[in-house]
Amino acid sequence: MAFERGSISATPQIAQIKAADPDFIVAFLYPAEFTIFLREAFKQGLNVPTMGNQAITIEDTAQQVVNPAIMKNVYVF
Repeated sequence: MAFERGSISATPQIAQIKAADPDFIVAFLYPAEFTIFLREAFKQGLNVPTMGNQAITIEDTAQQVVNPAIMKNVYVF
């Protein structure tokens, strides 16, 4: 599924992901969009392990999302 660079909402994508009931999410997103995705996923109750790509750092993402609970299941490779 697509989440365009510069998007400010991931609501439709998260609804699709929730409907699929995944065990794990691999998100190939730019850092800003990854942050948006994580915040909205948390807000909508999508609480599954999520892995970001090599453009993402745990430290920077944690600063951007602010809420430490959002980072509970976030990983990068």
